[in-house]
Amino acid sequence: MGWDPAVVPDPQDPETFRRSKLDWAEAATGDHARLLELYRSLTALRRSHPDLAEPGFGGTDVSFDDDAGWLRFRRGSVEVLVNFTDSKVRLDGASGSVLLATDEGTGLDGGALALAPWSAAIIKS
Repeated sequence: MGWDPAVVPDPQDPETFRRSKLDWAEAATGDHARLLELYRSLTALRRSHPDLAEPGFGGTDVSFDDDAGWLRFRRGSVEVLVNFTDSKVRLDGASGSVLLATDEGTGLDGGALALAPWSAAIIKS
């Protein structure tokens, strides 16, 4: 695969096993807890909104702007919007209610969604 053998951990070394074990106590604090809660929230949304669980892409509309650093896709009445930049982005044509936002600085305002830097939101129209 092209990996440098000097940097690949020895799978037979007990120290590799010890270093690789998950520390489940981390899941209760800081960024670990925040990420776990995000995954739980996303899982709950998929269960409660069938548009998010459809495995195909046939009914998905996608738009993006590489230069502005945003992506949005809609399936049915649900839309996912993502900001990949260090600046706040305002995306017009977004309305309804925010089901999930990864940053508190994200919100709907007069037919547009203001997305905080490096954030995402899921809205339902």
